[in-house]
Amino acid sequence: MRSLCVNIFLIFMLALSFNSCKNGKASSEPQDYHIKSPENILTQYNTGRPEWDMSNRLIGSVKIEVKDSVVIINFIPQFEAQIHVYFLQVDKRAKEVKAGMIENAEVFYLDRHLLVNSLVSKKTYLFSVTTDPIPDYLKGIEGVINVSGYGLGIRKFAIGVEGKEVPTCKCVPSGYPMGNCQTSELNAVNCVTANEAGSCKVTCGGQTFACCDMKGFISN
Repeated sequence: MRSLCVNIFLIFMLALSFNSCKNGKASSEPQDYHIKSPENILTQYNTGRPEWDMSNRLIGSVKIEVKDSVVIINFIPQFEAQIHVYFLQVDKRAKEVKAGMIENAEVFYLDRHLLVNSLVSKKTYLFSVTTDPIPDYLKGIEGVINVSGYGLGIRKFAIGVEGKEVPTCKCVPSGYPMGNCQTSELNAVNCVTANEAGSCKVTCGGQTFACCDMKGFISN
């Protein structure tokens, strides 16, 4: 009888051990946080655009800063010697955005929309110009946090370049002195500027217009 009880106990323990190993294996499997069907997003966005204006999917590290009037996304892509500084100008502090580092992320810059997706945790931001509807190819992304503002732009410059040397751009209200802007037309919704140090591009909405300004960028 005692021998039978011992055997039953051993079988029970082996079953628990097997189940534990099985569960442990499942829990240790890496999670895939990539955006599903990124080629669908890029194909629809790039259709009809010249090659120089097409977007692509970039992977790298991201540092997010949240200030009262702007969200700044510092991005260093893999295999590039450039820093991309995306910015979203907002009317009030974007409390839904968490400041900090994302060690590995995929980024899609789509002119009036910026998709930032963490590859190390389940966190996805979609930054957009307020007046623009979200296109169908960006709808249905699971768990996405939508953040909108009146101006979305990007500054690009080589690693090691002094930021103050890089041209700046922003969205400004009517009445801003046009003499400070290098736009080609009054009340433009976007503008691009560049020099040897880098470039800046911005797209605006609402009651603002684009200003490519070499004299400084309002960042807080």
